Amino acid sequence: MTTQARVLVVDDDPVVARSIDRVLTGKGYAVITASGGTEALEKLAQEKYDAVFTDIRMPGMDGFEVAKRIKATQPWLPVVIV
Repeated sequence: MTTQARVLVVDDDPVVARSIDRVLTGKGYAVITASGGTEALEKLAQEKYDAVFTDIRMPGMDGFEVAKRIKATQPWLPVVIV
């Protein structure tokens, strides 16, 4: 039995988040979504992920800040800024 890689998708636009989810799910990934930076950081504190895809422009905390905060606590975690 293989374990699916878990990917966190962070995007304030639900249409974009669903599109990324659909593509990654089709490739065999388990996708969890967050609608913003704060929610993403909360999810990262509670569960383990194999990668993060984050939007660059979001209200409140942008993708660069999300990546910076993730790298401060989990430097090994790949973060892709979209």
